[in-house]
Amino acid sequence: MADSRPHDEQNENTVFTLPGGYLTSDGNCYKDVELRPLTGKEEEMIADRENSKMVASLLVDILANCTKRIGPMTQITPDVIRSMIIADRDYLLLCLRQLTFGENVEARVRCPNEKCRKLMDISFDITGIKIIDKDLGNGLFLTELSDTAAYRDRENRLHKEIEFRLPTAGDQEEAAKIYPKNQSKALTTLFSRCLVRVGDITDIDENIISSLTILAQTRN
Repeated sequence: MADSRPHDEQNENTVFTLPGGYLTSDGNCYKDVELRPLTGKEEEMIADRENSKMVASLLVDILANCTKRIGPMTQITPDVIRSMIIADRDYLLLCLRQLTFGENVEARVRCPNEKCRKLMDISFDITGIKIIDKDLGNGLFLTELSDTAAYRDRENRLHKEIEFRLPTAGDQEEAAKIYPKNQSKALTTLFSRCLVRVGDITDIDENIISSLTILAQTRN
């Protein structure tokens, strides 16, 4: 279901509802998150170029500072934020921006087209962004590959069923360390962290990921 929040009218608009939800190891799913606005401390973190070299890590630290609670959880550490799915992490960053600076966004960006690269002024209202809720269930998802895309092991057996979880902020952080030097290896690292099972194989390593067909990797 889509809506155009991003926040509830609770606690002076500091409580937000995650589109996915924070899954705990004991099977609970917490949707409500309470934030506080950015302060000078976070501004210093952003301005500190040494700490800003890896954006994914910086975002984790900022959210850990500004998140007051997730459901009943009040001890919010960077590792808690790292275990959130990327969609929820990005949603909270959007909410944090709105909570701190308001609903209207005005910015100057450069066109990503290499043949253009001109500066453009953009303006939009955050409340106009559609947010789609997703039932995560137990956090695991299944898909079945075709015979062409299926993984073939050394004994020539086909493994068609893939079980996976959605990538987290921590997964993105690890892949980001590799991405500038080797984009393909970064993708392999991401897959190896998120795939739970390939057929009846549960010991997933980078060798298995590298052996998957391009068709299989694109499917997942």
